[in-house]
Amino acid sequence: MTVIWGVEADGVPPFEDPLDVHWFVKAVTARRDEIARDLSRGKLQPILDVDERDGEVLWEYWVDGFSDAIALRPEAWDAAAADTEWAGPWHRLLALIAIARGESDLDSVEVNAFQDRAVAELTDTVQHLSRARVGEAKATAVVTAKTGRNDPCPCGSGKKHKHCCA
Repeated sequence: MTVIWGVEADGVPPFEDPLDVHWFVKAVTARRDEIARDLSRGKLQPILDVDERDGEVLWEYWVDGFSDAIALRPEAWDAAAADTEWAGPWHRLLALIAIARGESDLDSVEVNAFQDRAVAELTDTVQHLSRARVGEAKATAVVTAKTGRNDPCPCGSGKKHKHCCA
C-alpha cells in the first residue's frame, strides 16, 4: 500500500488519524475487488481521464500507472512475457507504454493508428492477460496463511492487525 499512498522518509503513512488508514485501505481494496470482478466477467472498465477541452480520452495516464505496477514485480512479468500465450498481448501493452511515454519506434502513421484504438486495445490486452493469469492461477493454487490478530497489519501501517484493519 505504501506505493499507493506515498510515504514519508520514515515509512509512516501520511495519515493523522488511524481511522483514515482503515478507510483508505478499505477503499483501495474495494476498487481492487471491483476490477477483479469486472475482469472475471470480461468487462474491464478502466477509469480514464478525459480532456475537458476537446473530450479526448487520456488513456496514457492509465497505461503509465499500469507500467508502474509492472515495475513493482518485474520478475513476474518477465516470466509472463516468455509465455507464448502472453506474447501477443504483452507486446501490444509494451507498444502502448512506449507510445504513452513518447519512446515508440513505430512511425507516425502506426502510432496514430495505435492511438485511435488505444482504449479498446488496452482493455482487450489487459483482459487477455488476466484470462491467461487466471488459467495459471487455477493450475497452481496457493493457500496463504490468515493474518493473525497480533501479526503486523498487511496494510503497511506498522501496527498490529487487531489495532488497525481487523
